[in-house]
Amino acid sequence: MLASEPQITGFTTWQAEGHGESFETANNSERVRGRVVRTVFVTILEKPRAEKLIAELREQAPIAHMIYWVEPVSQFGRMTSVQSIPSE
Repeated sequence: MLASEPQITGFTTWQAEGHGESFETANNSERVRGRVVRTVFVTILEKPRAEKLIAELREQAPIAHMIYWVEPVSQFGRMTSVQSIPSE
């Protein structure tokens, strides 16, 4: 994601646990627990940029269990302005 051009200026990732119908790629620990480790990635992009990013990922990271979805965002913003912390 960091090497994508043009650069994606902000995104969030977090660890999640996937539950589903196929455990073909699960390791032994995941099979015992009944869930697999996944990483969730979220970013806000204009539709043409999102489509380009999906194409890049499909070409450069063709991971069988990677899924995606695109949905409209009616608003996006910060609740307060971000200010730098004054140095002492």
